[in-house]
Amino acid sequence: MEITQEQEKKLDELSEYIKKWNGLNLIGKSTEEDIWGWHIKEGLSIIEDVNKEEEIVDFGAGSGVIGLTLAILGCKKVKLLERSQTKLNFLKTTKHLANCEIVDGHKHLDKNQNRTFVIRGVNSINSILGLLCGYATKFIFFKNLAIKREIDEARTEHNFRYESYQREGNAPGKIVFIELKKKQTEIE
Repeated sequence: MEITQEQEKKLDELSEYIKKWNGLNLIGKSTEEDIWGWHIKEGLSIIEDVNKEEEIVDFGAGSGVIGLTLAILGCKKVKLLERSQTKLNFLKTTKHLANCEIVDGHKHLDKNQNRTFVIRGVNSINSILGLLCGYATKFIFFKNLAIKREIDEARTEHNFRYESYQREGNAPGKIVFIELKKKQTEIE
C-alpha cells in the first residue's frame, strides 16, 4: 500500500513516542530500534483486509501501534481499548496523531456485530472469542506460535471460518483472520 508523506510523518512520530515512553514496556526492548519492521508494518499489512468504514477495536492496545497505524491510514472508527492506566496515559499523548477513541476496558462496548477486533499478543484465540464473541463477528489475531493448536481448541467451542498468512516485517508467526458463523438452529 502506498502511504502519503503526511501519513509517513505521523507514523514516524508515533515511533518516536513509543521509543520515548518505552520505559512502560510498550514494546519489547529488542524491537525498539526497528519499530517500523517489528510493529508498524503489521498495521500496514492488514489495511487492505479491514473495512475502513466499520469500527475497528485494537484490543489490549498497549502502545496502540496497530490501531493508530490503521487510523492514520484512513480507518474512520478506531478504538484503542486498554485496561492499564499507565498505557492509557501514553495513548492519550498520541491521540493527536489520528482520529481514534481511547477506551478504558471492554465493558464500555455495546453489542455490535459490525466491528473487527485486532488482537496482538494477548491470551489464546479461544479465550478471546469466549470473552468477545457477542461484541463482534470478525477478529484479526497476530500470533507467534501454536496456531494450529489454538485453532483446534477454539473450534471445540466456536463455529468460524479462518485464513492465516505469514506476518509482515520482522515478527515471526502468522496473522489469523477469523469470522464467526451465525449459530445454526435446529429445524424440527
